[in-house]
Amino acid sequence: MGLSLKWDLFSSGANTYKIKQAQQDSKINNVQTDYVASQLQLQLVTSEHAFNAAVFNYQFNLSNFGAAQKYYQDIIRLYKSGQALFIELLDAQNQLIQAELQSNISLYETHIKAAEFERASATLNIQSY
Repeated sequence: MGLSLKWDLFSSGANTYKIKQAQQDSKINNVQTDYVASQLQLQLVTSEHAFNAAVFNYQFNLSNFGAAQKYYQDIIRLYKSGQALFIELLDAQNQLIQAELQSNISLYETHIKAAEFERASATLNIQSY
């Protein structure tokens, strides 16, 4: 029959070092977690502002499109009565087409920014069928 004992007289410094290292690792992890959380919050705020700017831009382009439509209708009326030149009619038509294209482009930009905001805020509702 035998008895074996192990007594580490000189390992108390190593244990203290390991405890301090674990505490420092914990602090580093907390700092990294806070950093990632702040980066996610910044991305959310940035994407929200970008979405709001895209909506404003779309509304502005829609008002321009409405003004271009009215101008085009006025020029058509003047052209039919002989008071406007054909080149003026073509210019009004060109302005109308450009305004429509800009409003469509800004609509798609708004959809893109909405998707980015939805992804940043993680509010996508996934429905199962």
